[in-house]
Amino acid sequence: MILVCYLTKLGGGNNNSIKPNQEYPEPITIVPHPRTIRKAREQVRLMVIDGFSIPRIRSYLTAWSRWWVRTSQVWSHQTLLIQFIRSCYDPQIAGIGAEILLINLRRMDQPAGMMAQPDWQESV
Repeated sequence: MILVCYLTKLGGGNNNSIKPNQEYPEPITIVPHPRTIRKAREQVRLMVIDGFSIPRIRSYLTAWSRWWVRTSQVWSHQTLLIQFIRSCYDPQIAGIGAEILLINLRRMDQPAGMMAQPDWQESV
């Protein structure tokens, strides 16, 4: 719902009334900021360099995704993970994100074949 504020009189005090605008209900679209994705990608990259185990890295990336989904209330795990995968330059890091995405899709009983080929993977 969009609220429209009309000024009813000039001067101080309570001079505005808020009326809901029902004519043009627009859905809110919020996308992750590139910095949000970049920070997660860099954190995972550093975890790989420092020798963290793959389950530990998966755990971090899953917790990161869950936190942002809870915080934004409009993003989904799939959307966030797909954007993470697309931002990765390193196939190993993108593979960790893709693995989590496939696990989530299998839990939701969605066929994994519906996914497009990731940008980092070259066609044969």
